[in-house]
Amino acid sequence: MNTTLAKSIISAEKIISFVALRAEESLQLAFKTPDDIFPVSETKLKKLVCDVTAFANTIGGTIVFGIGKKGKKADKFIYQKNIYSISMIQNILETRIQKNINNLSLELVKIGETDFESVLAITIPESKDAPHMSLDNKYYKRQNSKSVPMEEYEVRI
Repeated sequence: MNTTLAKSIISAEKIISFVALRAEESLQLAFKTPDDIFPVSETKLKKLVCDVTAFANTIGGTIVFGIGKKGKKADKFIYQKNIYSISMIQNILETRIQKNINNLSLELVKIGETDFESVLAITIPESKDAPHMSLDNKYYKRQNSKSVPMEEYEVRI
């Protein structure tokens, strides 16, 4: 699978506003801490792929790694000790999602003064090639602020 990468989809100002305004997770927005992906484990990778396919299978959206939350609202920045590996995450998505998700954007967005103060933004477009299947042979969709398995009739549409 070759994922086409788009450039500069989301600005630092937009991400900073999520925390400043205590934005709430929604159908098109999810906040994750670095612990949700690192250290890498099979469970964390499965959840990442589930979330990415869910956004693509619904109306698209953005996942921001590096924002802690209280309830469903953005609360504070939580930075990863090491810089996120875009190529590693891209490879995970390319090998664990069946059917290419075109124009998927993975970008490090610098929030503070140093490179250490960066978040990972994954912007997923609504896919014209949906549904996309996760490696666990399931299809997912976004429902409110969660990724849930699709019903059979939704996959057949």
